[in-house]
Amino acid sequence: MAAGVLSSHHEVVLAYRSEAVGSNFPGIRYQLPFLNEADLVTYTRLIDIVRRHSIDVIISTKPKEYVIGGLVARMTGVHHVIRLGIERQLGDSRLKKWIYHTLNDGILVNAPEVKDGLLKSSFMREEKIAVIFNGINIPALKQKQTAYGVKKPFQFLVGAMGEMSKRKNFETAIQGFAQFVHNTEDTIEPQTCGLLLIGEGERRPFLESMCRSLNIEKQVIFTGFLENPYPYLQHCDVFVSPSYNEGLSNALLEAMVLGAVPVVTDVAGARHAVEHTVNGYCFPMEDFNVNFSSVLADLMHHPDKLRLMAEKSQSTIVNKFNLNRMGDQMIHFLQSQVLVAD
Repeated sequence: MAAGVLSSHHEVVLAYRSEAVGSNFPGIRYQLPFLNEADLVTYTRLIDIVRRHSIDVIISTKPKEYVIGGLVARMTGVHHVIRLGIERQLGDSRLKKWIYHTLNDGILVNAPEVKDGLLKSSFMREEKIAVIFNGINIPALKQKQTAYGVKKPFQFLVGAMGEMSKRKNFETAIQGFAQFVHNTEDTIEPQTCGLLLIGEGERRPFLESMCRSLNIEKQVIFTGFLENPYPYLQHCDVFVSPSYNEGLSNALLEAMVLGAVPVVTDVAGARHAVEHTVNGYCFPMEDFNVNFSSVLADLMHHPDKLRLMAEKSQSTIVNKFNLNRMGDQMIHFLQSQVLVAD
């Protein structure tokens, strides 16, 4: 996303590992191994790319790349900036200081809480960190949502999307949905409600087993990883994100702009997108289980309320999480705080 947002005004070269990432970028791109922090092939090729294209700034987006990008930048005399998307408590170890301070000239984060967490480390400097909310490429997303036809599988559809890891906490979404189904089975036909889980990960077998034990397996759809999830995501009435730890989730913003009402845990970036009871629901983690099923029942029984909140949800993304705004803020930070160091 960082590469895409900057490429409209500057020459951007993308180095990537996964073809799923590279195939979405229209500019100059190179597929590299990025095996580990000691991958000499990746170092050699990156140095050549930096020199060949006269790169001024390297922006790294994953922990492994923080080291690779930082060392390449120091070896070639260019600047290095990292993007950090979730809250991290770094501590004050020499290794963390080397990675997050010595090897970079700036840090881009997507929520104030992420910045606050970084500043707990004594070596961090506030002026080196910029809070820039994620931006959504709405025209591109709208185009992708019609790429192929998908029928809405249930009359009332709840969705979740992301890596099926412990941090994403999909099991809470499943538990809450099961409680909603069982609590409303006397007034609503169970087959009219469904849960759509988009993504892949190590916890998928456990989550599938959990659905069977709760007797809701016929109402839960596991799609696996989808390169283009939007034809499915557009049908969601509600989007649930019960993560334990999050920055500002792109999946959340995308679901909102496609018209889903968000129900999220009150973590970092989510609270800046979701205004409780206005355009969605934002609960503390300890209160989420108690409230999730009742929120679903309320929205299911009040379609006008669902529609109004969905409209406000879409409006929030259009006005606050605009891709052009994100690009302008990134360029301003690079020009005023990073490149000015020369």
